[in-house]
Amino acid sequence: MRKRELEVGARLGIHGRPAALLVQAAREVSDLKVNIYKGGEVADVKSIIAIIALGINRGDRIVLEVDGNGEEEVLDRFCDILLSPGEVEK
Repeated sequence: MRKRELEVGARLGIHGRPAALLVQAAREVSDLKVNIYKGGEVADVKSIIAIIALGINRGDRIVLEVDGNGEEEVLDRFCDILLSPGEVEK
């Protein structure tokens, strides 16, 4: 299991379009479990409703968690969708 903490840099946060891109990417790696944490809440990245329900805004710190084979590559891919310069690996 790998985790990476990110600061959301997208001007509008994680709204419909980036959430849809995350869901699409998660479905392409269906053998992995991918979650996003914001504060004490968690969302399965395969659910657009769960992602949007987190209410992720610009400047929020989130944690991506990937469990399964190829974790580092998948984390990199999700970071490409979400990332700002404030990345810190945990």
